[in-house]
Amino acid sequence: MNRAVVGLVLVASAIGVVFGGVGDFEIAGGVNLLLGGSAIRTLVPCCDKLSVASFKASSKYVSPNEVIDFSFLIRSPCFEKWTIDFGDGASLEGTNTLGVAEHSFGADGTYTVTLSAENSRGRRVTKELTIVVGGTCSQDCDVLTIAAFSCQRYLYVGQKLVFSFVIKSPCFSKWSVDFGDGHVQEGTNTVGVIKYSWSNPGVYDVVMTAYDSRGNVVSKTRTLTVV
Repeated sequence: MNRAVVGLVLVASAIGVVFGGVGDFEIAGGVNLLLGGSAIRTLVPCCDKLSVASFKASSKYVSPNEVIDFSFLIRSPCFEKWTIDFGDGASLEGTNTLGVAEHSFGADGTYTVTLSAENSRGRRVTKELTIVVGGTCSQDCDVLTIAAFSCQRYLYVGQKLVFSFVIKSPCFSKWSVDFGDGHVQEGTNTVGVIKYSWSNPGVYDVVMTAYDSRGNVVSKTRTLTVV
């Protein structure tokens, strides 16, 4: 075997080791490149690899007609298409492996949202999420928590402060925020941000209160100083 062929064989072997290490390629014995009587096997995608690496919803507890973002990541060298069945008669399809699909539910209920991914060899994998819409009460309906309510603690008069919050409850109804200066804001989203500024210096207790459809109430307080 001459030096050129030996070099090509070594390169092909090295590539096979590298790609074999990440699991995206395999050596195919049926396709050969003949050089000087020697066969170098070529690399083809390993199509048996298929997984839904991530499938998440921006919120799992929403009000009717509230838009939810469903983000996903699919991994496969031979990916063909995905389908999302929202469980309410609606569905979406696509061919991108990374993206966000938007959807809203028009009626109260508990919905199973299923993402299906398929590759060109006919393999199929699925992942599911459960979405609770409106006042539908399950056995866990008494669970009501303000999972997050955060902001900075010191600011200047007129400086806009951003509060971020996450509320978890299968029967969530609404929230209210008392800014401690006589102003109150309300809403029905379970995840979001609130912007507010104070006109006078002082120490303020900002209270977020969450309510559900069974009459449960929880609150969180953040104390901040305005100078």
